[in-house]
Amino acid sequence: MFGAGVAEVTGGQKQLFDDSQFASLSAAAHDLKAPLSTIQFLAASLRDSELQLTDAEREQMLWRMQLTAESSLKLVEGLTYAYSTSRLALELEPVNVAHICEDILHEFTPLSRQLGQTMELKLSRRMVPLALAHHSILRSIVSNLCDNALKHNPPESHVQLRIGPAKRGVIIAVRDNGPQLRIADFKRLKARLGKEVNPLGARVGSSGLGLFVASQLAGAMDARLDLSRHQTDGVTFSLHLQPSYQLSFL
Repeated sequence: MFGAGVAEVTGGQKQLFDDSQFASLSAAAHDLKAPLSTIQFLAASLRDSELQLTDAEREQMLWRMQLTAESSLKLVEGLTYAYSTSRLALELEPVNVAHICEDILHEFTPLSRQLGQTMELKLSRRMVPLALAHHSILRSIVSNLCDNALKHNPPESHVQLRIGPAKRGVIIAVRDNGPQLRIADFKRLKARLGKEVNPLGARVGSSGLGLFVASQLAGAMDARLDLSRHQTDGVTFSLHLQPSYQLSFL
């Protein structure tokens, strides 16, 4: 993905990255620029004595800086996993997806509140089998999907994280209430999901790198990332995992 190889181009010149690698790097720069700018602005505001901030306002700014930094770190971790899995064979093991999703919900709740949104985890009444997955990578995928949902949601909206059994495994679904996709845009996004860094420019505010990383990581675990459109608003990203009939140690 981000190899150091040199690609030949016309005219005898050479470039450090091929088109796909350059697109990935450009998307990473795009997605990291906004949070870094936010942190820079908040840090400058905290040092500006003329603002005369209250203790509560300072605490809120510090909290927002921390949450913004954590969100950026999740993206970098996802990129690292995507790069590693392109070179290594993953060792999959039985994983309790409910435990992972509960941890992620707890982790994202402060950020959702800061954005004026709510999040919930909905478990199926039917018994959900263990999934065959890589614990850290599965966590990275679901984190990317939750982060993507919060980015596209308007204030005072909702993100639902749902877990349920499937005919051949386990499904983890993340639903947002972002802008409604036109049917043509939806078909284009679904067809190119995981094949391009920015398969659709209609959902502004992100390069789509998080979704690209999530799809790449899903494929590395023999899982599948799918997309469904809602008539009112928002979309649902569903991660289809293989079942495991062994005991989970995580």
